[in-house]
This record gives sequence, C-alpha cells and structure tokens, in this order.
Amino acid sequence: MKPSALLLALLATTSPLAGCSKEAGGSATPGASAGATANQLVEASPEEVKKLIAQGAVVVDVREKDEVSDGKLTVAKEFPFYASREEAQWTKFTAGLPRDKPVVVYCASGGRSERIGDRLAKMGFKAFNGGGYDALARAGLPTGKP
Repeated sequence: MKPSALLLALLATTSPLAGCSKEAGGSATPGASAGATANQLVEASPEEVKKLIAQGAVVVDVREKDEVSDGKLTVAKEFPFYASREEAQWTKFTAGLPRDKPVVVYCASGGRSERIGDRLAKMGFKAFNGGGYDALARAGLPTGKP
C-alpha cells in the first residue's frame, strides 16, 4: 500500500465522526443500575441517565459544535470529540471533572461517547455511556439550544 493510501485509510478510521455508530463494539458494560466501577465504562439507558443526573452526575456532550447547535441536554458540558485527541485539552478537561461524581457521556448515537467514556473509566472516573442525544431527548431529558 502506498504511504498516501495508508495515510488516507488511517484518517478515515480516526475522523471525529468515525466510530459514532456503536456497531464496532466496545468495552462498555450494560446496566447503570449495577453502578460504575473504576476502570469500567457502564452503559446507561435514558431512564438510568435521568437517575444519575438526579444524583448529581456530570453530563458531557462530546458531539461537534455543528451537532450541538441543534440542541443539547441543558445540564451538559460540551467537550467535542476531536478535542480529546489533543493531550493538553484532554488534560485540562479531565482536571475539571470531579472524581467523586458519576460522569455521563453522550454523542449522536453512542460510539464517540463510548470511546471517551472508556478513556475516563480507565483513568478511574465512574463513567457511563448515555448513548445518543435523540434517545435522551425523546426520553424527556431537558434540552435547549446552546
């Protein structure tokens, strides 16, 4: 394979929208009701996300700016997925997260949030993958424009 073709293939697999779908599989454990443990991401249904928010969870939207402009959960902090690739931004972001509260991450369909949530879990955060924005909005979680 030519170096330029290899570079294109690499870029295609690491683009911000690559991995938005959950079909690739990941390391998340189903069921937030079981609770998050250090080093393991837990899948959370929209109903479980509601409960986590009521318990004081930090919520993070990892969609890109153009996606967020259509609406987001009102309680969510924004941290675009692409920013996670820049170590200084990632370090600053994670330094601002409380270690004593659950962290719920969501994106458009759950793939990017799974990748970010998995990184957070490996750092010792109680991380939950909230899945996709549309499902959370349909479940009645408060939404608004940024």
